[in-house]
Amino acid sequence: MKSLGFIIIFLILFNFSNAQKISITKNLDELVEKLFQIQEIPMNYEDFYESMYQFYNHPIDLNTVTREELQSLYLLSPLQINKFFQHRAKIGLFLSVYELQTIPEFDFNMIQQLLPFVTIKETKKIKDLLITNTSEPKTYMLYRLNQTIQPSRGYLENKYMGSPQQMYLRFRTSQTKSYSLGFTVEKDAGEVIWLKNHGPDFFSFHAAIFDKKKIKTLILGDYQLQFGQSLILGAGFNFGKGAETITTAKRNNIGARPYTSVLEVGYFRGGVITYSLTKNIETTLFYSNRKRDGNISNVELANEQELAVSSLILSGLHRTQSEIENKNVLTEENTGANLSFNSNKKDLHIGMTSYFTNYSRAIEKELLGYSLFDFTGKNHLLGSIDASWNINNFYLFGEIASSANSSSGATVGALASISPQVDVSVLYRNFDKNFYNPYSRAFSENYKAINEEGIYWGIKIKPNRIWTLAAYYDFFRFPWLKFRVDAPSDGNESLVRLTWQPSKIITFYAQSRWLNKQRNIRNPDAYFDLPTYYQKHNYLLDMTYKANEYITMRSRFQASSFYQNFSYSQGFYIMQELTLKVRRISISTRYALFDSDDYDNRSYVYEKDVLYAFSIPMLYGVGSRYYLLFSCNISKNIDLWFKFANTQYRNSENNGSGLELIKGNNQTDIKFQIRFKI
Repeated sequence: MKSLGFIIIFLILFNFSNAQKISITKNLDELVEKLFQIQEIPMNYEDFYESMYQFYNHPIDLNTVTREELQSLYLLSPLQINKFFQHRAKIGLFLSVYELQTIPEFDFNMIQQLLPFVTIKETKKIKDLLITNTSEPKTYMLYRLNQTIQPSRGYLENKYMGSPQQMYLRFRTSQTKSYSLGFTVEKDAGEVIWLKNHGPDFFSFHAAIFDKKKIKTLILGDYQLQFGQSLILGAGFNFGKGAETITTAKRNNIGARPYTSVLEVGYFRGGVITYSLTKNIETTLFYSNRKRDGNISNVELANEQELAVSSLILSGLHRTQSEIENKNVLTEENTGANLSFNSNKKDLHIGMTSYFTNYSRAIEKELLGYSLFDFTGKNHLLGSIDASWNINNFYLFGEIASSANSSSGATVGALASISPQVDVSVLYRNFDKNFYNPYSRAFSENYKAINEEGIYWGIKIKPNRIWTLAAYYDFFRFPWLKFRVDAPSDGNESLVRLTWQPSKIITFYAQSRWLNKQRNIRNPDAYFDLPTYYQKHNYLLDMTYKANEYITMRSRFQASSFYQNFSYSQGFYIMQELTLKVRRISISTRYALFDSDDYDNRSYVYEKDVLYAFSIPMLYGVGSRYYLLFSCNISKNIDLWFKFANTQYRNSENNGSGLELIKGNNQTDIKFQIRFKI
């Protein structure tokens, strides 16, 4: 990359003193930037995004909210949660959300973040705060269509069986703590709408009731489960390491919830019921039977040739003939239960979870190198014990699990508010090299909670309402081999973010992240590759300026460097974003430049998208990207979104790889979405 002096100039177009009062709007960007883990691989966060929109669409009542619901917002520290319940117990029911200002630990910025997700149902809508959202539907139908304009190699060579459009249809009707009914139909780009002998490429359905006498939850159809610290059962919207260094270290015990995402893995299909046995004890029973994708192989089992599955396929793509042949090749059956105890004050929780998995075909992998201890066979049994205890301003939590193959895993940690200005977190985890847990979402450095031991420390210091310092340090080691690491290895990671918010209209933060891990280096003189340490450094500057209630501007500069075995490379990304909101219309646009020497310096940057969708494009090479997002409330019952995005690469004849390779240096994506509210 050419030598470049990075000078960031933030242009402020309006004087601070002339700024108008800012209303709280439907904008999750700041929360997204804090909570989402540092990107190394593309991941789908639509589950979380939808979950937070559900809180927005159906705000939780401050007079009935539980500790678990407040923790699920990832906004409050243990001290703030304790003070909230102490205030409610001492003063009584909240008469207004303004009452939050009387709790000393609740500063203005935090209240501003909290308000879109809470309400007081006994009061009327409070003007200018938008604490309720009466315009949001309880029943809606949503249709989305998106496509990359330039055809990829898969279409040009007739490898893809279907059209290049991705189509998505969803219906949902729900009432908070009462019922939910819905279905989702989706096809990815390159797939056919209707597969012979399979029906729609992906179809999801659920019918659920909540809080009906002793039945806390009853779901038929597709659902997710999350208990304890997600060591053996975790839903798909948990977080890893990010700028929110305290609350994301733990997992929330949310139990069963309907599945509404379009990810074709990570959920159950069948039925689940959560039943209150006593005031303090409840049990959850579940059964699931669903088809899974996999690669078929011919292996010898018990001296007989038998078709087995060499690996489960998680992509959910069925575009080519071979991908279609791998669809639904085995049946996965799960049966399990959870038993939970909660004290009268809800400050002590103890739970036990176990489930049994049976596959219709054996899973038999080629066990070489790092995969030597991977799961094989047809049956698997997992069990765990979890506990959490809230004492004063300390929150202790943990879960220990064991499986039928004599492997185990454990995670234990604590969150603490040691003063009104300082919060800390610590988390220890240890997972055996053969700990098979296909539905785990536990906190880990690896993508899966396996072959890892580590300890994480986080701290957040807020000396006043203007400044916030957040940091973490994580040390980890891997006792066995990993992909691209042909020896036991270790590493560490740290992050520091300093946020400055002098007023309601401006937020500035600077962030630096260091990563030190091991990876193979090709050694032509040896029979095996040698792992050596590499260092990666990411740093960024970001400023958001709300000129008035109509105009918001954002500027960002981020850069990275990568060093291994005397080889050095770097990259950068710079962008300017403008959002305009006038009555029923919202327009957001961004222009960005990127330049990276190699794939190791690729950039992932969150960008706005249509409702319920999520976008973190991966950018590397040299080029530019811009997008225009338009949304409009056409009427009381119809909302419309349109997004146009274009990426141009310099000095490149192609972009993408494999069947997704596009000839030329240009890629254009369009997305259309309409929602009908009833």
